[in-house]
Amino acid sequence: MYMLRGNRFLVAGTLLVLWLAGCHRPVLRPEPSPAPTPALEARQLTRLGRPGEAMERLARLLQENPRDLAVQRWYVEAARAAGRLDQAERRYRRLEKKSRLRGLANYGLAMVEAARGPGHLEPALDRFRQAAGLLPEAADIPYRMGLLYLLAGRNREALAAFARAMQLDGQQPAYRVARAEVLSRLGRDGEAMELLRPVLDMQPEQPVVQRARTVAARIYDPTRDSDPEVVTDLRKVMDLLTRDYVQQALQLANKVLDRFPRDALALTLKGLAHSRLLNNGEAVAALEAALASQPGNPSALVGLGDIYFRLERFGKARRYYEQAAELNPFDPEVHQRLGELASARREHQLAAQSFARLVMLQPRVLQNRYRYALELYSANHWHQAIDVYRGILEEKPDDLESLVRLGSLHLLLSRREAARKKHHLQQAARYLRRAREINPENQAIKEMLQQVEK
Repeated sequence: MYMLRGNRFLVAGTLLVLWLAGCHRPVLRPEPSPAPTPALEARQLTRLGRPGEAMERLARLLQENPRDLAVQRWYVEAARAAGRLDQAERRYRRLEKKSRLRGLANYGLAMVEAARGPGHLEPALDRFRQAAGLLPEAADIPYRMGLLYLLAGRNREALAAFARAMQLDGQQPAYRVARAEVLSRLGRDGEAMELLRPVLDMQPEQPVVQRARTVAARIYDPTRDSDPEVVTDLRKVMDLLTRDYVQQALQLANKVLDRFPRDALALTLKGLAHSRLLNNGEAVAALEAALASQPGNPSALVGLGDIYFRLERFGKARRYYEQAAELNPFDPEVHQRLGELASARREHQLAAQSFARLVMLQPRVLQNRYRYALELYSANHWHQAIDVYRGILEEKPDDLESLVRLGSLHLLLSRREAARKKHHLQQAARYLRRAREINPENQAIKEMLQQVEK
């Protein structure tokens, strides 16, 4: 069952640290990842519980290139984790004495004040203002100011700051998401979604994707337009459907509709219940009524798509799914539906694109990555499939399926890429031997290894 989930906005100290520090972790890696830079390696030390060492390395990097604002942020992040913000402050005050680096010094001092917590927002903002005057082309400065305004609940000032950041650099998805969040807070949901919709095409970092999901989920909270008197009952209907008590869910949805016959969520839930019972006519009628009451209703669109998918009317199903994805591209289940539909029609390239979006939205769900890799394989994108399976092994080194698939893919490529045959056979042997160690009785693994080693 497709169901949108509402999320409250949680703006707290942890969000401040996450967004002020920034993150350079890619969402997807369709090509092999490059070696980590010295700065990223240094930052990783903070995450590994060695912030003091991270500080030392980052300080050396900043001596070589003080104008890298990301490294400046990571240095302060390490100082905060090490409990050495005073040391970072002294460093930036020394830097402030050098006129050509005064803008960077103010930026660093602003980061230090921000890292000290909500009680230091005003000193941080003052330092950012000074930095902005000295570094007028640095889009990151108004962006950081906007985040501080957001934390302080000063939405209109945040909106202006994010607009300035986008004016200086319109290609940063984080700026779009931040501005969309403020617009939504101000009740301008349509404008917020217009900003959010292109984000997944902009190679966003994972925290940015998840923040966009949170904003979109709030905008499409299914209970937002329902009468407060029946919200509790509607949530019970959703829970009943989740637990597969379909008849009880249908009865309760009808009771709500007796009181509020045009409630879009109640009509949607009624349609979904009828669909689960295979009452296609009743389901279509209820879902179309839901759309008449609330045209921008992704749940109703997906519900209609499910019915026509089941009836093998694939073209009509796709149109409904695509309309839902256009409304809210941040709900994973829409992309899962589109991927399943494309796969059923053996349109593996389209299926891979949909499952790629699903991985962006739910990177920790390994099943999504398996499906993505499988569709890449079926679309003859073997090297990209290899990279997905390698990514799985980074998090789950003994994953048998990934080891076997990697062995199989390298064996396939050994026959198709004569110039790299030896390399592929070596890789196939490496993965398959590890798979055999995990499951020594597996006959398929034994047979593949025999092909490699003969």
